[in-house]
Amino acid sequence: MRNENEETASGRNVQYREDTHTTEQSEDRAEECIRVEGYGELSKDEKEIVDRIIEIMKGEEDYKVFTFKKVDRCKINEITAKVNKLVARIRTDNITDTNKLLKAVRSVVAEKIGLKEVIEQTKQKEPWWKRRLDMDIKRLRKDINILERKKRGEIRKEGKYKRGMTRG
Repeated sequence: MRNENEETASGRNVQYREDTHTTEQSEDRAEECIRVEGYGELSKDEKEIVDRIIEIMKGEEDYKVFTFKKVDRCKINEITAKVNKLVARIRTDNITDTNKLLKAVRSVVAEKIGLKEVIEQTKQKEPWWKRRLDMDIKRLRKDINILERKKRGEIRKEGKYKRGMTRG
């Protein structure tokens, strides 16, 4: 059995074995391991995909959100089939790691397709009838305030406010 130690671009140590592949984020969290069965049998391209999945999974960054609605289904199916074969070889210890694995796989598939991160959409406009009612309420509140000030004797120039008053 051949063992190799390398340091990835992010500075993490990765141990490669022909039968399993173990990645540890730090010595403190040694119990959180990911095992890849049959790592030595994988092609160079498959190893890159597995390494990228593990790098994203163990990274501290938040998982990006992608939308696959406008992407060619044939392209998605082709890449997903490759990645699904590799995911079957990756073993996780608990459900949290499994969720991280699935999110990392989603990110890798999106990277392979060339998708960009979805930016949060701006707030949608309110319906026209609701905007109209809000404007009517604002105008009525203004008119009520003017009438109350006039009743208390705080308004000196009435001509200024006569033009703005609405009838109703």
